Amino acid sequence: MEVVMKNWVVISKPVKEGAKGLAKILSYLISPDHPNHKNKTNIIPLFGNHQKLYKRIIFAVAEKELKTAKKRKGGRPLSSYAQSYLFTLPFGAGINPTKAEWSYITKELINTLMFFTNTSKEEIAKHIFVNIHDEKNPHLNLVVSKIMGGNVKTEL
Repeated sequence: MEVVMKNWVVISKPVKEGAKGLAKILSYLISPDHPNHKNKTNIIPLFGNHQKLYKRIIFAVAEKELKTAKKRKGGRPLSSYAQSYLFTLPFGAGINPTKAEWSYITKELINTLMFFTNTSKEEIAKHIFVNIHDEKNPHLNLVVSKIMGGNVKTEL
């Protein structure tokens, strides 16, 4: 049986405000007590650890800025440390993927990220966080670091 889906929404946004913005978005994504989630969203962790990701990104940014300073080169510092993606199913479509189906979708997203950033699976795996917000319009949240292997991934 083939399911045709219209109005699948993908939103991509840079996580602004540096470390503060990164902490805000990660905290929001895992908080069952946030007003947007309370009593209506089942938050399901899928891949990665938000705390480890936060530390890894902050460390990578500091390392990158130190390298730049040692080279005595100018340039603008990173204002966005990560990219946030939201994959939303149509509201009221009656489609509610299982955790296994979301895992399959995540695997495909990781493969796509590997391709576009020319990064290994092991490297990508260290730099992403994925969870599901299971509600009336279920959606998958993905946060990925903009610095991997010491390089800024502008492809994101």
